[in-house]
Amino acid sequence: MMKGEIIMGNKTTLIEKARSYIGNNWSHFCNAFGIGCTAWCAAFASVVGRESGNGDIIPWSISCNAQIQWFKDHGCWLGVTTDIREGDYIYYDWDRIAEAKPADHVGIVESVNGDTVVVIVVIAIVSAVIYV
Repeated sequence: MMKGEIIMGNKTTLIEKARSYIGNNWSHFCNAFGIGCTAWCAAFASVVGRESGNGDIIPWSISCNAQIQWFKDHGCWLGVTTDIREGDYIYYDWDRIAEAKPADHVGIVESVNGDTVVVIVVIAIVSAVIYV
């Protein structure tokens, strides 16, 4: 097992916990950090990690970039890869300024079937957890 890799049983728990929040808004996730927040995707990813029993291998942060740094520091950052698996945290760099700010968003991979990757994400515009 790769350092930081979630074993299958915990991946299932992680994905089930993420699914349980589909349709919910930001308050639970930001309140877990004791703050209000507008960009709450990383808070969602952290809370799901902790509540699914994976808090020891999922960073506790409301910053996508701090989460990436945590994964790098713990030897489990894969960077750009096509080897995407269920339970992976997937980061998006929409503005493409990777040097200054490598990530703008994070989601949790629910399933992979060939070239199709289903990701559970939060979308601030609709203020809810959804599938993409």
